[in-house]
Amino acid sequence: MVKLWAVLVDDGEKLIVPSGALIRDLRRGLNQQMYFWGKDVVDSGGNFFVREGFERRESKGLTGTSCYSLEWMGGHIHLAGSQAGWLGENGGVFFIRPLDRLVQWMGSEPPVPGRWLRSSIKKGAVDGDFWFQVCHFLDWWLFYERRVEEVLGRAHREEAYLRYRKVQKSRPWLKPELGIKWVQSLRSDPTGTLRSRAFAKSEG
Repeated sequence: MVKLWAVLVDDGEKLIVPSGALIRDLRRGLNQQMYFWGKDVVDSGGNFFVREGFERRESKGLTGTSCYSLEWMGGHIHLAGSQAGWLGENGGVFFIRPLDRLVQWMGSEPPVPGRWLRSSIKKGAVDGDFWFQVCHFLDWWLFYERRVEEVLGRAHREEAYLRYRKVQKSRPWLKPELGIKWVQSLRSDPTGTLRSRAFAKSEG
């Protein structure tokens, strides 16, 4: 039987952190989700990030692209075409899409898209601090997707999923509704969460 989780002790508190296998599934889900978020930017009703309160600014790294930020849980959500994450006063976490990595970011400023300084990326295995910060990002992800369904409708994501499946070299993950269920499970119960493929089978 494959061990899907680890129990760590940090400052006397027992923390349950997902295994590397589940983190790999999360990375694959984020690859797909970032395509969805890109479609929200060009929504026919206007940029949905801006409509939901994000601050938009020109990217310092990639010409002709934008970055978005929103206050969230004592820090900020930061989104761009090549990265997404949460950053607080003591660092944060970012998924860097071109590198296919979910990293603990030690800098006081978000990464500049296309210029990911290795000195700002913490080395080593996933630990409690890392997962605590990831959970801030997952909480926003789940909140935001509820807003998308409320305002844009479930068909908005379903159409984006069908388009993603047609993108050359894309790696389609779970269907949108099922993907959100998996993220909810990972966030609330890492010990009981199945690998995404097995999760899909269990959901029928």
